Amino acid sequence: MFLCALLLSSCGKNEPPDTTAPPPVSSFFLEPDGKTLVEESSEPVSSLEESSIEEVSSAPPSKAPVSSAASSKEPPKKTPEPPPKPAEIRAVWISYLEFESFNCKTEASFKSNIIRMYDLAKAYGMNTVFMQVRAFGDSLYPSEFYPWSHLLSGTQGVAPAYSAGFDPMKFMIEEAHRQGLSFHAWLNPLRVKLNDKKPAALSADNPATKNPGWVIPCTGEGLTILNVTESGVRKLIIDGIKEIVTKYDVDGIHFDDYFYGGYTSINITEYTNGVNILLKDIHTAIKAIKKDVLFGVSPNGNIAGIKKQGCDAAAWGKGGYMDYICPQIYWTDSYGSASSRYSAVLDQWEKLITSNEVALYAGLALYKVNTVGTLSLEKQGIDLGWDDPSRSIMKKQVEAARKKSKYGGFILFRINFFAVDDNCKEEMKNLKSILK
Repeated sequence: MFLCALLLSSCGKNEPPDTTAPPPVSSFFLEPDGKTLVEESSEPVSSLEESSIEEVSSAPPSKAPVSSAASSKEPPKKTPEPPPKPAEIRAVWISYLEFESFNCKTEASFKSNIIRMYDLAKAYGMNTVFMQVRAFGDSLYPSEFYPWSHLLSGTQGVAPAYSAGFDPMKFMIEEAHRQGLSFHAWLNPLRVKLNDKKPAALSADNPATKNPGWVIPCTGEGLTILNVTESGVRKLIIDGIKEIVTKYDVDGIHFDDYFYGGYTSINITEYTNGVNILLKDIHTAIKAIKKDVLFGVSPNGNIAGIKKQGCDAAAWGKGGYMDYICPQIYWTDSYGSASSRYSAVLDQWEKLITSNEVALYAGLALYKVNTVGTLSLEKQGIDLGWDDPSRSIMKKQVEAARKKSKYGGFILFRINFFAVDDNCKEEMKNLKSILK
């Protein structure tokens, strides 16, 4: 059921999997980002709001003011200082899917849901959150360059009713720092529409609406992206990042594998060059403002496959483009041939990074735990490792990554699975045992 939906959503590229190597990018993606298989899940994502953290932490849930009225009666509080940079990034992705699953229509509900997610992250030993603040050419904060996201108000370009005197981004960052969590702003730089429903309509001030010449046709129903080969597009993205780094006390800027080169008619060499120019200019711009703010990208773990999407990982590993690379190595050591398994792919990325200025993070697929028999690929026996009865896959994968000289941390996909799946909870308890 999952994979059928995945293939139908992967922009028409329905190729059989290669069992001698990690799956081609086209067959592994849903969005096509390789991360949102769970959109078709029958598991109620809204249960994140009702989940309990008592079983993993004896500390009570964090408290913070949940209304501007209450806050106005108290003396101004000192802005929390960012925590010290961790020796090991222990992080979780918080996706726009989380915001779809709960009510953000009031300041109180927005705050309580953010606090709830941070409480879960802390309870399981995380020290960093990667928060998706731009998913569709929009923003979860007031921006000069991008419209308000529909995730907060229901309609793109319409500010949430509570935006007067309240900045959601500022709250998310300060609350993260108050809880000792580093905050990285996760952006989708190019996508403006995933399909005809996400979002339902673009606002008049969306960059794609204002600059139709920047939009390029894509294979895939409703997928709309900006053309990275256009200098105006790159300037927009960089200006948006400079706005964040200047205005907010973020610890990092993060891109996922949203480059989409294989879904356009643009020559892939030209497209890849546009991506590389963008990444190098972003890195330079960030360091010119705040040298300590990190910048990194999380591509699909299939090195050969991502070349078709405009990702020149070999160049990135030489330095000058980013501070870390976080490949999504979403396979176990039971997958396919020996060269395509988690440990082997981890080795490939370690060797690809030749600069001492670039760290290696491991992107790990918590959401795949216990999916054998659910996804048809797993039914065929391609990656039976996800059904490991010890529920210690994440622990073993982190332990393996720690042996690499370039290793700097890990990121788990995604926060919802800390709460809604008992198998994932067991995985997280076992992982936490090595997070001392």
